Amino acid sequence: QAKERTSAPDTHPSATDTARTPGRGAFEFSFIRNVAEDQKAVWTSPLHLQLADTTWLLPLATGIAAVNASDVSIEQRLPKSPTLIHRASSFSNYATFSMIGATGGLFLWGHITNNDHQIETGFLAGEAGIDSFLATEAIKKLAGRERPTEGNGKGRFFQGGSSFSSEHAAAAWSVASVLAHEYPGPLTKLLAYGAASGISAARVIGRDHFASDVLVGSAVGWYFGRQAYRAHHNGNLAGAEWGNFQKTEQPLSPENMGSAYVPMDSWIYPALDRLIAMGYAHT
Repeated sequence: QAKERTSAPDTHPSATDTARTPGRGAFEFSFIRNVAEDQKAVWTSPLHLQLADTTWLLPLATGIAAVNASDVSIEQRLPKSPTLIHRASSFSNYATFSMIGATGGLFLWGHITNNDHQIETGFLAGEAGIDSFLATEAIKKLAGRERPTEGNGKGRFFQGGSSFSSEHAAAAWSVASVLAHEYPGPLTKLLAYGAASGISAARVIGRDHFASDVLVGSAVGWYFGRQAYRAHHNGNLAGAEWGNFQKTEQPLSPENMGSAYVPMDSWIYPALDRLIAMGYAHT
């Protein structure tokens, strides 16, 4: 269940407050500024990599390389029914647009009902969706990979194609990640990530992308959802703690340190004395 978090009141509106509530300030400026900050954070992140990042970066790169090497083999084993292929492709289109439309509706409904949490959820989902769209478009231009139905069917790179990576998967996973952490209950996570997974699988079955295209698109979408939530979530609203890839040691504050009260006539003191006398406890 979501944990309510409180903080000391601030008499000055924060950037997050302005961004999540269009009626309180320049909505367009806040949205564009957030997207620009997200893009800068992601594209400059290689400059800030540390040795500890290899714990997640190497497995991810290895997994993508392994799937990429198996793309043609996977594609050849997929169902070849024209009806199924058409339905899978259509499903991925309708489902992606439905997820985007649902978060847009949540944003509008939040304004109608004066619900800041719903406003922020819709806002950040839209932000993450735009972020992932810009990133996947850039990757498509750089990779130039052919789709499964183009060329010799082997997904050659640098051929002017647009298969790598999947925009549909990126959009679905960016929206799903924001939804799942704004409302971190198990049912929300199941529905959001389940829908994103279904869309990703349908893009492969529908011969719109190879498996590695979808894998990279999903990772891009999830990452931008994470970035949007971590950077712009209002801590005064409900939601989940996202955390980091790395384990960091937080210094202890003396204000939060202390010991439990134990009455002087408690049985614990004689017990401790006996343990010390028997050599089991050292002082």
